[in-house]
Amino acid sequence: MKVNQLLLTITIFLIFTFNGVSAANHISSSNQTDPMIYQDVILTLLSPNIEKEIRRYYSKFLTEPSTFAPYYGTEMTIERPGGYRTFAFIVRVKTTPYIGPHISVGEDLITFSINGGGCVKVLEYKHLENHELPPHWKHIKRQ
Repeated sequence: MKVNQLLLTITIFLIFTFNGVSAANHISSSNQTDPMIYQDVILTLLSPNIEKEIRRYYSKFLTEPSTFAPYYGTEMTIERPGGYRTFAFIVRVKTTPYIGPHISVGEDLITFSINGGGCVKVLEYKHLENHELPPHWKHIKRQ
């Protein structure tokens, strides 16, 4: 009798525990739209390329490596130059690179081509503007 009560209690506990986790995950992800998720996935996949280009450009001017974050001043547009259901894309990423604790150093536009095989090429890196460093960070500027 006690074994049956114990098994029933454990079963009920497990049912409510796993249902609660499942419902919590569903609720938190329902606040996101599909386009937002797709954009986040694309930016995540392009992050190594974006990072490489930003570091290459800013290493000429700064002694500290600059970086970017997809959630910090980053915008993206995608074109499909071949038309509907072709698999070559032009992706433009406008980003705000930063150093240290999110001190922005400029704005840049990086244009990528992505072909149907997944090959990513940088077509253009365009520096749009410089941001002034605060006085306590000016020491990282190259002379």
